[in-house]
Amino acid sequence: APDVTAIAQEMPELLEEVIPLSDVLRAEIVYAIRYEMARRPMDFLRRRTPLCLTHSPQAEALRYICSVFQKQLDWDVRRSENEYTLALNEWTQHHPF
Repeated sequence: APDVTAIAQEMPELLEEVIPLSDVLRAEIVYAIRYEMARRPMDFLRRRTPLCLTHSPQAEALRYICSVFQKQLDWDVRRSENEYTLALNEWTQHHPF
């Protein structure tokens, strides 16, 4: 499997952080979907990154994460919106701060 940097070369925007100062690149979302079987945004946020523990819920970041899942897994808009709502609720509910 290619590394995260190789995936980031596909699109320059993938080199940006999911959340500023998080050290988690957008390319890591794609990597988790393609090579680690992430199937839902919270799967990525809770099992493959520390974002749920280290950052308060971020609607804009979550919208981006859901859009990547939508493109990578060929979701329709309704599925993407449902996943966004579920993930935002779960992130808000379980955030330690």
